[in-house]
Amino acid sequence: MSAPEGPQIAHSLGRVEAKLDGIADNLNSHKLATTASLAEHGVRLDRVETDVGRIQTDLNSDTRDKTKSISTGRQMFWVAIAGAVASGAVGLIIQLATRH
Repeated sequence: MSAPEGPQIAHSLGRVEAKLDGIADNLNSHKLATTASLAEHGVRLDRVETDVGRIQTDLNSDTRDKTKSISTGRQMFWVAIAGAVASGAVGLIIQLATRH
C-alpha cells in the first residue's frame, strides 16, 4: 500500500504546486496591470495639476488686470470730479467778477 500512496502524494503535490504557480501568475499579472493603471493615473494627476496651475496663474493675471482697470477707472473718476469742480469754480469766479 505504501507504494501507491507515494505516486498519489507526488501527483497531488504536483497539482497543488501547479495551482500555486497559477495563482502566482495571476497575482503577477494583476500586479502588473495595477502598476500600469496606477502609472496612468499618475500621468493624469500630473496633467490635472499642470492645468490647475495654469488656471490659477490665469486667474491671478485676470485679477491683477481687473485691479488695474478699477484703479484706472477710479483715477478717471477723480479727474472728472476735479475737472468739474475746477470748471465750476472758474465759472463762479467769472460770475462774481462780472457782477461787480
